[in-house]
Amino acid sequence: MKPATKITLTNGEQLPFSFGMAALSNFLESENMGLNDLGDLQNQLSLSRIMRILYFGFADGHRREKIAYSLTVDDIGDLIDDNPNLITECLDIFAKSMPAAETGNGSKAAKVRKVS
Repeated sequence: MKPATKITLTNGEQLPFSFGMAALSNFLESENMGLNDLGDLQNQLSLSRIMRILYFGFADGHRREKIAYSLTVDDIGDLIDDNPNLITECLDIFAKSMPAAETGNGSKAAKVRKVS
């Protein structure tokens, strides 16, 4: 199993973040979405949905590292308040972990629009 990526917070603390199949499954279920909805996800991103992506990514990172996880979605909002770049950093990991979607030009990973 691939280790989680360490995300450094503004206070210097590092939290493990990963978006494997378990995180993807949990996120899709929470959003009432299927794999076929991933291609259109970039057009449906809200701040609350981004916070849930990060929530499940940190939960998956903690699971992979066998560390207890106690963050809530509101805690994720607080982390973003402290460091708005956290969104971009975590969404980059999320986008790179998405299953490839077939297009007319061959294989292409699902894209997620960055929020600034």
